[in-house]
Amino acid sequence: MTMLDGVRKERAATTRAALIRAGRELFARQGYHGAGTHELVAVAQVTRGALYHHFQDKAALFEAVFHEVEADLVRQASAAVEALAADPWRQLHVGLEVFLRLIAGQPEMQRILLLDGPVVLGWPKWRELESAFTLGHIVDSLARSVERGVLREQPVAPMAHLILAALNEAALLIAHSEDPESTQVEVSEALLRLVGGLR
Repeated sequence: MTMLDGVRKERAATTRAALIRAGRELFARQGYHGAGTHELVAVAQVTRGALYHHFQDKAALFEAVFHEVEADLVRQASAAVEALAADPWRQLHVGLEVFLRLIAGQPEMQRILLLDGPVVLGWPKWRELESAFTLGHIVDSLARSVERGVLREQPVAPMAHLILAALNEAALLIAHSEDPESTQVEVSEALLRLVGGLR
């Protein structure tokens, strides 16, 4: 790679990052349909050509923003339970509660991941992305709980899918609530009671 190629690559990465940053800001504040491409390029300080060079359309930019916000959510939730690695059953319980608490406390996550996400991406794609980010963590916690004798020997994949479905529904209830924090307390308690019954 020549020096010129390196400069171009770095410039392209900077432009892409600026577009994602602008998308994250505007999609969170105005919603997907309220954020026009003219505003996106103005906030990112790039041309419309640059937008369409990096992303096929506004929906593709939204998907990139969705990935970033979802990754942040999973990273924050994982960091909060990292110290509980020796107790996978407790780690699962605390992880689910922290996940929902983060959703309730961050309107950006509610808007991008749960209000606009299923509409813009379509339900099958949204569900696929949600699974990609969180299903593995649930499977791992359940598998380690079986190994330690906390759960009886059984296939963990079907159980993990059902827990994920309940978690997604709980998150959607929070995002659509007029009082997300109160709803989070209620749905977290219900979800943990449900999961606790597996023991």
